[in-house]
Amino acid sequence: MADARGAVRGDRGVRASNRPRVPPRIDSAHSQERAYRALRHRDFRLLWGAELLSSTGTQVQRVAVIWQVFELTGDPLQLGLLGLCRFAPTLLFGLAGGVVADRHDRRRTLLLSQVALLLLSAVLAWLTASERVSLPAIYVVTALSATFGAVAGPTRQALVPMLVPRSSLTGAMTMNILAFQVAAVAGPAVGGGLIATVGLTAAYALDAVSFGVVGLAVLALGTPGTVVVAPMGGFAAAWEGLRFLRGAPVLLGVMGIDFLRPSSAPARCCCRSSPRRFWGAGRGAWGCCWRPRRRGPWPVGP
Repeated sequence: MADARGAVRGDRGVRASNRPRVPPRIDSAHSQERAYRALRHRDFRLLWGAELLSSTGTQVQRVAVIWQVFELTGDPLQLGLLGLCRFAPTLLFGLAGGVVADRHDRRRTLLLSQVALLLLSAVLAWLTASERVSLPAIYVVTALSATFGAVAGPTRQALVPMLVPRSSLTGAMTMNILAFQVAAVAGPAVGGGLIATVGLTAAYALDAVSFGVVGLAVLALGTPGTVVVAPMGGFAAAWEGLRFLRGAPVLLGVMGIDFLRPSSAPARCCCRSSPRRFWGAGRGAWGCCWRPRRRGPWPVGP
């Protein structure tokens, strides 16, 4: 009798082990959270609003710089060199920016980078207003802005997980993409209208003010910055990151495409001379002729 009961239990165990496993259910309250709900967190809301304004100001400044270079020279080649001044620092300091964000206080790093970008935009505004602007000055300011931008971008992204809980992190990243897309669409149009009605100086001044707004938002954050004590040096940390990517082909491909995207900057700058050269477009139509760059799908839903 005992043998029969043991056989029945063993048969039940075999059937239970062959039964397909049902994955655990995920709480729908977290998995289906709408992206905009990340804005209910005060610190993220402050930084997101300031970055939306700053990204718009950056697009306004890029329209103004390209217009000014083409006005000074009328040569598309000079626009290509302008794009190269943006691409080269991104290529050289892209990895270093992530290392700086990991090894130093992120609030302080972001604040200092915004102050530097503010001063550079203010220099362009002053040179333009005093009619002392020159091509070398524009190229130097553009290269320095791209350098500080290579530090500010990773630092800002690394700061976001500190401002929202883990359940809202996906929504926060989606809202960041939305802010970039809105700025990419609205910024050039605003820049063209501003240049046509007020002038180049006002466009540069707006960009400087937008960086100041980000700096004030960083100062108002209640979340303290984090200093990560890295067990290895900066170069070793960057090399370790590349080794990790080598073992993740999908992630490596995506990041490689995104990293090489700025290489088209010289070509884009040259193409943006077309509205003026071939169609006689004025300042007001200049910004509207820009085609916004897509950076991933439009964020719809959670």
